[in-house]
Amino acid sequence: LQKALAEGASVEEIRQMCYHKSLPDEYRAEIWKICLNVKNKPDGLSDWKEELNMEQQTILREDCMREIAKLQLDDQEKEAQMLCDMESVLTFYCHARQLTYVKENGWPELLLPFAALSLPRSDLYNCFYAFISKFIPRECHRSPKPFQVFRLLLQYHEPELCLFLDTKKISPEMYTRKWFRSLLESVCDFKATRTIWDIYFINNDPFLVFFMALVLLLNAKELIMSMKADEKEKICDTIKSIPSEMGPNDVPDFISLAEYYEQRTPVSLKRKYYVPLFGSSEVDVEADDLFNLLCLPISLEEIIEAQKLSSNENEVAYFVVDCRPAEQYNAGHLPTAFHLDANLMLQEPTEFSAAVQALLSTKKHFIDNGSKSAGEYMCFIGSGRELEDQYLHMVIAYFLQVLEEILSISFINFIIFCQPLGNLPSDSLDPQLAELISSLVIKYSSKDEQSSNTDEGGSGSSSGLVSRLSLSFKQRSTKLFGSQGPDSNRHLKPDTSGKPYRAQKSIFSIGDDDNGNLFFTSKLSNPQKEIVNIFTWKKRNDVVYYCNCKQIMNDGSAVRGHIIVTTTLLFILHDIPDRQSLVSIEGRHDLKSIVKITAKKNNPNIITFKFGFADGNDIQIVSIQRFWIDKADRATKVITDSIVKLFADEESNEGEAQDTQTEIFKI
Repeated sequence: LQKALAEGASVEEIRQMCYHKSLPDEYRAEIWKICLNVKNKPDGLSDWKEELNMEQQTILREDCMREIAKLQLDDQEKEAQMLCDMESVLTFYCHARQLTYVKENGWPELLLPFAALSLPRSDLYNCFYAFISKFIPRECHRSPKPFQVFRLLLQYHEPELCLFLDTKKISPEMYTRKWFRSLLESVCDFKATRTIWDIYFINNDPFLVFFMALVLLLNAKELIMSMKADEKEKICDTIKSIPSEMGPNDVPDFISLAEYYEQRTPVSLKRKYYVPLFGSSEVDVEADDLFNLLCLPISLEEIIEAQKLSSNENEVAYFVVDCRPAEQYNAGHLPTAFHLDANLMLQEPTEFSAAVQALLSTKKHFIDNGSKSAGEYMCFIGSGRELEDQYLHMVIAYFLQVLEEILSISFINFIIFCQPLGNLPSDSLDPQLAELISSLVIKYSSKDEQSSNTDEGGSGSSSGLVSRLSLSFKQRSTKLFGSQGPDSNRHLKPDTSGKPYRAQKSIFSIGDDDNGNLFFTSKLSNPQKEIVNIFTWKKRNDVVYYCNCKQIMNDGSAVRGHIIVTTTLLFILHDIPDRQSLVSIEGRHDLKSIVKITAKKNNPNIITFKFGFADGNDIQIVSIQRFWIDKADRATKVITDSIVKLFADEESNEGEAQDTQTEIFKI
């Protein structure tokens, strides 16, 4: 580790050496600065006159003193220096950001672990600023959004406990606010906190705090459920104190459990709420939208992907319940979907009850027999139309509150979440289902247009959405099933990869990686894995380039592998542990689908590929994948040259075809 740090190790290299380990004290400060990307950053306080003159200065100083006292230092001089540094950093932060200090912010709690490292004041400020910007949910001291997201998560994994807390009128903000705003520092043993932060920084996954909170509750479920006769204040105090029992040696297992539940949670949750909660942009989500959700939303794309992976015992399996009206279900549906007409709940309650029992019996039968058609997690599909889905909401509430069997539940809004299907390769879709989606969207569009002048409330936005989806599916159905008319645009051929822009400035730019908070390759993203011999593949006649690489997954982990470039394709291969020379094919990409290549300025060996296709005047990004490649400039040059050559050859062929056609007409 010492040698690696001296040679300028990257976060990925440190992660491999220190995965799920507490860092040595002598290297902690150095590694934290690397993980927070503040090493060698300029001194932001250099021009500050150190004016400690805020109205809340006395309160801030007292809060800092209270935090320092937790360390029980014997060195009064060090205490005084820490107090001076902490007060100065937090005062400058308030001045620079034009913020008012309030105790509820919990900033001294966040700053203490950094101050304990005896960092120079400039590094102390840079670490604090980077940490609070990246790892703490935005405005969690006053916004309800982080807690509503956590409630959806708790309900999904532990609906019985969630229902108990709801019954007691105990909301997540009552017990998790300090957990989230201080990353458990305010409620954990200090040594345990440092170990948590060691692993947390190296993992580089801000969303993990939600799963850490989930694990804390799950471990204490029996204790919490046994307090049915107690007042909610006592229950809250009990839950708040749970982290205090954790020691440094408990942390690796604690983090592993959190990662386990994160892997078994729909990635839709993270994709939808990551930027509003942790991003630096102004992207937002209305608190009311979260509050009104009965259960966790999930994308149709993810359900299809999960069904393809259901043979893997480590993957999440769903039992899909299609609650759309019977005519929509009969027109076409997911092959494994069980139909439950939501309208029956009010119109024919006896028939509805019988259907529910049949559904649960079917689910149990499938699970007992190890069928790929069902899993423990239930997912309800609604049409996406407000009038029809009001019954779906009642059905979900029924399953959550009335049934004795507590279920893990999520839902799909058919109209909103079917759009990602257009981004999937054609062999991932049942053609009948894709045609069904297109026809249903067009049908909904015509209905909405007819009723747009009479509907009230949200009909306008719904109509606009349906219109956009209708156009999108019309374009994508051409790509999937071929042209249906003489006016189809020739340069957008019906191939599975689509085409990027042609009349655009160079999209193969090698510049600063601008991905921000976008998500990269998921470990769940490759349903079919073909095993091949790497030495045989390297010698293929059509191979123009080969290199070793490390693929950086969306959880921050790195997987050793290889990149092979042929005349038309880019292959991503992963090493198989304990199987020398054998690799799995994780991805095949048409070179024409690469719309952008970027590299990090501070580490040009980290390369990001964006894959997509042209959709009218826009580029649709369907996949983002990141790699560490030694001498990456060589790889990017070969790939971009191959892409340019591919397009040049294609245009040349099209020109020859046009000339030939002209000659035929002349004859």
